[in-house]
Amino acid sequence: MLQWILDVLKGVVIGIANIIPGVSGGTMMIVMGIYDKIIYCVNHVFKEFGKCIKILLPYALGIVLALVFMSAVILGSMDNFPLPTAFIFIGLIMGGLPAIFAEIKGVKLNWTHWLAFLISAGILVGMQFLPQSERETLNVDFVQMLIILVMGVISSATMIIPGVSGSMMLMILGYYRPIYGSIPLLVSALLSGDWAAAGSYACILLPFVIGIVLGILGMSRLIDVMLKKWKGLTYAIILGLVVPSPIVIVMSTWQKQSLTMASVNAWSVIASIVTLVIGIAIAGYVMPLLDAKTKKNAD
Repeated sequence: MLQWILDVLKGVVIGIANIIPGVSGGTMMIVMGIYDKIIYCVNHVFKEFGKCIKILLPYALGIVLALVFMSAVILGSMDNFPLPTAFIFIGLIMGGLPAIFAEIKGVKLNWTHWLAFLISAGILVGMQFLPQSERETLNVDFVQMLIILVMGVISSATMIIPGVSGSMMLMILGYYRPIYGSIPLLVSALLSGDWAAAGSYACILLPFVIGIVLGILGMSRLIDVMLKKWKGLTYAIILGLVVPSPIVIVMSTWQKQSLTMASVNAWSVIASIVTLVIGIAIAGYVMPLLDAKTKKNAD
């Protein structure tokens, strides 16, 4: 039971990461040591249905809980406390780096690994300089729903790649606020019994969810093959996307939240240091300790 609850909490972390532009859900999977397992289960869900669903269910539940109940909170935190919000994820990444390096322990590195690392790192940082055109609202019609479905495919395909933020891609394409902002509005409409509004928001979110499922199924197959055939090279690419992530998160926060040096005060710096330490402690100590405890109890 403890392991199941821990897996749900890991799913919550992945879900929250996918909400914040610049933060990658795939990176959080790597940091928490569940990336290979999730990729395998998604890719083999039809061949080993019972086993894979049992593994994926708590993570999926955590992601849904985060999206439904945390979207408004996270969007508010990004608007009001952008740096502390960003730095807890930077801490999670930093705390989880030793576990990622352990995956390639014993692999003999050559120039192709270093080249793959540099190229993937350069692409990740370069994405921060792409122009953005955020939309405020969406007109719900058939064409727009098809576009939203494609946004779901793009978002999930990049979301599952460590270091690449699906929400950042949505922001670049101008669909971030209209889509993620629709989640709390849908919940509010359902609770208040405003079925017309609920239907309108559902028409935005349903094709997005379908696109996410299609994108995850497609991308997981590619990554599964890469991990089996070229694990060293694949992890070199992953590290190129993960290692610069703290810098990218700061850049993304600075650009997307319109921060200036004048807006950074002593309290925001102190709060950011605290959240950074909390993130490092959770990824580097708490989660490994809980994982070890649950595995010991299972044995």
